[in-house]
Amino acid sequence: MSNKYFKLMKDALILFVITLISGLSLGFVNELTKVPIAAREMETKLKAYQIVYNSADHIKADEELILKVEEQGLDKIDKAYTGIYINEVNQAYDNNNNMIGYIVITTTNNGYGGPITLALGYTVDGVMMGVEILSMNETADLGSKVNDPEFKNQFIDREQQEFRLIKGEVNADDEIAAVSGATMSSDAVVDAINGSLAFINEYGAISGGDK
Repeated sequence: MSNKYFKLMKDALILFVITLISGLSLGFVNELTKVPIAAREMETKLKAYQIVYNSADHIKADEELILKVEEQGLDKIDKAYTGIYINEVNQAYDNNNNMIGYIVITTTNNGYGGPITLALGYTVDGVMMGVEILSMNETADLGSKVNDPEFKNQFIDREQQEFRLIKGEVNADDEIAAVSGATMSSDAVVDAINGSLAFINEYGAISGGDK
């Protein structure tokens, strides 16, 4: 065999070894970063739980509703909720171990910049306790303002099963004022909240629910 052949084989072998080492290194780095990333995500969620339901003493996953989520998409309740998915359903309890409501984590794919994931607290009497954005990629200083208190606090202490987004001054309990110049982002958040409330009111232990 010619020297040219051996050189080609040598070069191919070197390239293979480099590719193998690079792949193994990348995999190793990914494994190393998985734990701190998961820890940060959990820390973010725990903070959100406290914000959206600050009167809850402890929570636990609602296994029955989680199974219902898997078999019953929100679009089955209403086609308006297409692209909106419930990630978690947790029961909230007081310090006497009485169930007082739910903490729901929901993702909508309908944001201006892509998916928006949020947490909300909702009492068994149908009152909103709070809303917190967990992740989003909305435009800075525009769509990102859906995570500002001025927007989120509109939902607090509202006894509603559905909200309406409006442009301008709010005149009714079910109305939410859109962030100026960010109607699409505002609408995505309101729809995600409405989808969550529709699911909880349909299947949860809410007054009139079927659970």
